[in-house]
Amino acid sequence: QLIGGWECYMERDPVCRERHCFWLLNGYCAINVLYNTLGLYLTKVGSAVMNAVSYALLLPVTTLLFFTPVVGPVQESFTKTSWF
Repeated sequence: QLIGGWECYMERDPVCRERHCFWLLNGYCAINVLYNTLGLYLTKVGSAVMNAVSYALLLPVTTLLFFTPVVGPVQESFTKTSWF
């Protein structure tokens, strides 16, 4: 499994090369580091209430993001049950 993952990461497999796995994984890691760094910065300079409110808003905002065309082929359809 580990060698297969490494081969996919290095895009030696044609399917992984076609899906740009190298750039997607590195982009995900960079965004994750940025997210965590900004969260720590917010904790350092902001109040506990601002920190709690910002993290409480994170889930609904990212959920609504998946209903927009920005996410491309993984866009979710918006139904009445999407509010719950």
